[in-house]
Amino acid sequence: MSLNTSGTHQIVLPGSQTGCDSTATIELAVAPTLTSTTNLTICEDQLPFVWNGLNFLTSGNQTVSLTSVISGCDSLATLSLTVQSPTLGMNSEVICEGSSVILTAVPSIIGGSYSWSNGETGVEFIEVSPTETTSYTCDYDIAGCMAQASGTVTVNPILESSISFDICESELPYQWNGLSFANAGIQTAILTSIVSGCDSLVTLDLSVISSRQRAKVLKQSVIQNYRICGTVCFLGPEVRKQ
Repeated sequence: MSLNTSGTHQIVLPGSQTGCDSTATIELAVAPTLTSTTNLTICEDQLPFVWNGLNFLTSGNQTVSLTSVISGCDSLATLSLTVQSPTLGMNSEVICEGSSVILTAVPSIIGGSYSWSNGETGVEFIEVSPTETTSYTCDYDIAGCMAQASGTVTVNPILESSISFDICESELPYQWNGLSFANAGIQTAILTSIVSGCDSLVTLDLSVISSRQRAKVLKQSVIQNYRICGTVCFLGPEVRKQ
C-alpha cells in the first residue's frame, strides 16, 4: 500500500497468528517540495559564475535540486542571473582660446555614479575652459561594475600679428579692416582665422607722410630708385606715374 497525500489513513493488516485482521491508523504529513528564486546581478569580469554547482557563462536562469535541512526533502532553487557590462561614451571638442565647452558621459546602462578627472562627481556632464589642449576622463560605477571614457578638448590659440606702413596725408581718413584712421597711430583689428575659425588680432602701425615730408623725400630721391605712397616711382631724374 502506498500513501502520497497528507491526512489520516487506516490500514487493514491481516492477523498472522490469530487469523483476525487488525486496523492501523496512520497520521501522514507530506512535506511539499520547497521552491525559491534568487535574483542576482554581477559584473562581466566575474564570469564564469558558479552557484550551488551551477555554472553560468552569461545572463540567464538555472534551477538546482537541493536537500532541505528542515524536512530532509528535495527543494528546487532557481537563480536568475543578470550580467552587467556597462560601456561609456564621451565627446571630444575643438574650441578657441578663452572659450568653454561641455563634455558629456553617456553610459549604456543608466543609474550609476560618475567621477571625473577634474574632481567633479555625481554629474554626467562638466563644463571646462582649458587654456591648452587637455584630455578628461570619467569613471562610471553601476552596482560595482566599472566603465571608463576619455575626451579631448583641443584649444586653438588666438593668433597675433602686426604690420606697419606709410600713407600720404591726402589718403586720410584711412580705412583698414573695419578700422578708421584720422591720423597716424596704432590700432588693432579682430579678425576670424580661416584656418581655425578663431579670432586673430592684427595690429597696424600707421605712419602718415605730410606734404612737407613728401617734398623733402622727393628732393633727396631724385638720383635714387624710390617708391613713396604707392603712386610715384623715381628712376634717376625721370619721373613716371604708376
